[in-house]
Amino acid sequence: MAENPLTGDAKLQGLLTKVDCLSSEKDFIKWKKSFLKVYTSYLDPNGVLNAQDANGRLLTKLTALSKRCNKVKSLIEDHNIHADQITAEGRRAVTNLSDELTKAEQGISEFLPKTGADEEKYGYNKFELGAILIQDGFYGYDLMIKSRDLVQTIVKDNLQGLSDNANFCRIFQYYEKSIDVFVQVMEDLGLFQIMKQCVGVVYKDKKRKPPKAPEPSGSGEVTKTTATVTKTTKKIKKENAQGVEGGNGVHSVENGGGDGARSKQKKNGNGRKGTIEGSGGMCPKPSSGLDGEENPENLSKEEQGEEKEQEEEKGEGGEAEFLFYFDPKTSSLGMINRRQCGEKSKLIVDLEKEGTDAYQNLVEDEKERQELIWLLKKLERTKPEEESWLEQIKREKAAKKGEIHAKNNDRKKMPSSTNGAKRRISNQSISSASTKDAACRDVSTKDTAGPGFRDPFGAVSSSSSKTKKKTVENYQGKYKKAAAKPDTGGWKKIS
Repeated sequence: MAENPLTGDAKLQGLLTKVDCLSSEKDFIKWKKSFLKVYTSYLDPNGVLNAQDANGRLLTKLTALSKRCNKVKSLIEDHNIHADQITAEGRRAVTNLSDELTKAEQGISEFLPKTGADEEKYGYNKFELGAILIQDGFYGYDLMIKSRDLVQTIVKDNLQGLSDNANFCRIFQYYEKSIDVFVQVMEDLGLFQIMKQCVGVVYKDKKRKPPKAPEPSGSGEVTKTTATVTKTTKKIKKENAQGVEGGNGVHSVENGGGDGARSKQKKNGNGRKGTIEGSGGMCPKPSSGLDGEENPENLSKEEQGEEKEQEEEKGEGGEAEFLFYFDPKTSSLGMINRRQCGEKSKLIVDLEKEGTDAYQNLVEDEKERQELIWLLKKLERTKPEEESWLEQIKREKAAKKGEIHAKNNDRKKMPSSTNGAKRRISNQSISSASTKDAACRDVSTKDTAGPGFRDPFGAVSSSSSKTKKKTVENYQGKYKKAAAKPDTGGWKKIS
């Protein structure tokens, strides 16, 4: 939208003349409601939603900066930061303040669409952004100037580590310039007087509640008005089911059932139908009998789609399949029903056509093509690396081989106590067996050859080699004693 609605609408210009009379929050809320009702009629609802998301992100950064400024202020009051010296905690707080100043300066710069390319990239223009700023009473600008004034006071005191630090002073100068650019944009839009009145008069020295964060809106087209239309449709269905007489299917226009009660739909900037103005703009469905059930053939396409969605939510139509999508304007990921996507979208390549494929919606602009390629490359870089199937098979085989090798090593290695026990048992069993064999051989030789005879071919027992040999008996002396003292028995005792 190239034309500013404030310059071409007489009603908006009349409301702008009453800005100086706003002195209380109640008066501002009443004026704001009348102003936005006319102002937003010139804007794209999707662009307003995108601007609301961007405003929420900027307020998060400005709130963090405000907290850092208050932290440094409390340290100054506790004498952790003063002109002579600075403590470790104070220096750490100053470093954090520098980081938050940098983030806030970048956030303000990215918040303002300066060119047509920025409007395409951000998904909103300056006029849609102005509507959001009026909606929250320029809460973000109030945070900007409060943080700026507080940092100016800190630097003015010539505190060590701040005013002498050239890097900190340069960061703060960039932050001040970003605020000046923001003010210049508001002047170009014709909203500077409203902003000045809100911050300087209506909300001056008052504690304000931060604006509510934008609710997730899915595809970005669900609004409060559409929810009202859905409720009204259900109510009309119920009334039609109760008011049918004999299944004639006749409905009066006064009840909102005729073609004359169908309200017009306003198209947004993208050429798509937006929300329906009013609450009685749905054509009722004629019934097919006394039971009040509607005939599916007489339903409109939108109503049939609503019933299919309800069946899928209840599980009657089977499990719904969803496609993941990426919105480059809002940098958000989401899911969309596969069936609805196929019915409502325009295919780039239509494979059902006979012969050559039919191509539609091709990107012909070189700049748009480069931006699309850059975005796809960025998504590809952020995607985690996938392991090839060959590497996965090799890794599984190596792990299995290692397990088998470990099991074989466990079988070969036995505990030392077990080996010793086996060794002792085997030695004892071998020695006992050899002793028994030697004893048997000794008995056999004694019985056959008599005392003192040893078989030269027999095995020598281990016990015989260890025992001490007996001395040879002196038979000569024995005979002499027996001869000196003869007995009645004679030589019989000797033998």
